[in-house]
Amino acid sequence: MGFSAGFIGYFLGWLIRPRPEPMFFGLGEPVGAFCAGLIAQRKWPHALLLYGMMFLGFFSYPLTSILPLWTLWDIYIAFFCIFLFAIISKTMTMKPTTTSTKNLPVLLGFAAFIGTEADILARIFMFIPLNGYQWWGVPTYILPEVFVLGAFQTPFEAIISIVAAIVIGVPLIKVLTKSRILNFGSSADKFS
Repeated sequence: MGFSAGFIGYFLGWLIRPRPEPMFFGLGEPVGAFCAGLIAQRKWPHALLLYGMMFLGFFSYPLTSILPLWTLWDIYIAFFCIFLFAIISKTMTMKPTTTSTKNLPVLLGFAAFIGTEADILARIFMFIPLNGYQWWGVPTYILPEVFVLGAFQTPFEAIISIVAAIVIGVPLIKVLTKSRILNFGSSADKFS
């Protein structure tokens, strides 16, 4: 559902404000939403596999050798946060008979950060190994500068996502859970 919602959101945003990027580049948002959903459902091995496949594709691409790899520092942190989440999530209580949300800020914070960085990594994967840079006509000698700029811009996107998930998402999920407007069913237990 997250993948579909992310793609619909991207497509509607693209219709409202068209961008020169190829349409396939919009798959970054659905991939990020999918990864955030995996974390929210505590399916961290799947998120780890998704990151691993994108990393493998990126690092095995020959053009990667001219790129400053330190610029992906926030994505490396998110990758290791999957392991941290695996450890922390073991201590989160799961009570199948309640809709307690005491661990929800931690869960949504991790999901937002890891999901946002998965979105960014997916876009990098499409930009470099899938040759998106050629679609835009970006010369290869400019790519290192593009990555340096991204190293300072993308962490702010992650911070905004984390804050929004905690400030807006936590109260919203609590209200929806208590009011029974939406039936989260057994997935509500994942927030306990």
